[in-house]
Order: sequence, then structure tokens, then C-alpha cells
Amino acid sequence: MSDRILETALRAARAGGKAAMRHFRDVRLKVRRKDDGSPVSAADLASNAAILREILRAFPRHGILSEETGEQAGDGRHLWIADPVDGTKSFVRGLPYWTVLLALEVDGVLEASVVHAPALDLTFWARRGKGAFENGRRLRVSRRGIGEAWALHGPIDCFRAAGLERNFLSLSRRPSAFTGTTDALGYAAVARGQVEAFAEGPGPEVWDLAAPRLLVEEAGGRFSDFRGRRTHAGLGSLASNARVHADLLDALGPIPEDRRR
Repeated sequence: MSDRILETALRAARAGGKAAMRHFRDVRLKVRRKDDGSPVSAADLASNAAILREILRAFPRHGILSEETGEQAGDGRHLWIADPVDGTKSFVRGLPYWTVLLALEVDGVLEASVVHAPALDLTFWARRGKGAFENGRRLRVSRRGIGEAWALHGPIDCFRAAGLERNFLSLSRRPSAFTGTTDALGYAAVARGQVEAFAEGPGPEVWDLAAPRLLVEEAGGRFSDFRGRRTHAGLGSLASNARVHADLLDALGPIPEDRRR
């Protein structure tokens, strides 16, 4: 992977973050509901436009899949996956725990990713085979085992909506501490080595998970769905320091076969 790809990813994510920040904590910001019930605002759309502009300026033949504008076909090999504002609910309430997510797949393999939190002045990025970084500092997952593990989880309603509430309760008993957090920053905490795992129920899409997945894996961790498959397009998501992964999958218990994305 060329440095030009990573430079473009960082530039596009930061451009998206800058565009969104112009609307952050603006009392005049209007929010509407999309067909799936999720919120969208002018900040999402402005960030999306800025991201697409930077990508297409550098790589006009690349494809783009964005939460806000769907898929834009390209050369069939390169696909950028973007979530212009991940955590819109936090954004519209003035909380700083939202991010701009961007990843690049080449022939179906994740090559680069950025998790940018402009309101917190944090930028995480990863390159396949080159490691994961935060503001230039190399990231590594922790080495703690399940007996002293701390884990984070996403919204409980995602587990409940998928009929996995009982599985969630079983999972919550396995690590020594299990508490809630917000979206992509939970995955970043795993990559930083601050916690040993982050679990998120079914519901998030590929644009929510592609960038965090590469960040965790390049920090030495493991990322899978609830069936243990190495994918960001499966049923739920579990990121860990790898040491506790099998224990947590076991704690989740059997996943009903008819539960599909």
C-alpha cells in the first residue's frame, strides 16, 4: 500500500471532521430521521461531501460506499467505506464522543483505515501489515487474561432487537468489569490496551465496523462476529486483545442459526 493512500485517508477524514465541526453544538442544527429511523443532520451531509471530494480528487476511479450516499461504483478493485459522522446521536446532544470513519478495501481486503474524533482532537489510523497508531504513537493491545479483563459494550438495544438479550447477560458475567461506551471509541480503547474487549450487538453496518476492525487487528488484537468469523459484515462484532476472545465467544453462548444480518 502506498503512502499516498494513507495520506488521502487522513486528509479526507480530517476534512470531514472539519466540516462537521462547523455544525457541532449549533443550536440551529436541524435533525431529521432517515427511512431506517436513524438521525441525519447537515453535519453528516457536509462531512460526507468533504470526504468524497478528497477521495475523488486523489483517486477518481475508486469506488465509494458511504452511509449517507450509498455506493458509487468505481474500478471494481478499490472501495472506500465511509461513515461521515459515526455517533450522530452523541453529536446532536453536544457530546464529543463521535467520529469520522474511513477505510479502504482493495480486492476485498482492508488496507487502510482512519478513526478521527475531531471534538477530542484524536486521530487513529492503521495500515495493513504496518501497525496501528494514535496521533503518531504506536498502539498495542493489552496482554491481560480473562480473569482480570475489562470489557466495554455498545447499546444494549442492539442485542435486544436481535433476540440476543440473554446472550448479552451471559457475556456480561465473564470479564471482571463490563460497562457501556460509545461506538468506535470502544474499539479504539481495545487498540490502546485500555480494555481487553468491546462487544457490539447486531445493527451496525460495514461503514461502522471496517475502520475499527483494521485498527484493532493492526494493534495485535482480534476482531470477529459473534460466530467467530473474521469479518466486519457478520452478526454482531467482538474486538479483543486476542487472549480473551475465545472465552468471550464461549460466554456469549449459542447464537440462533436464523439470526442474520
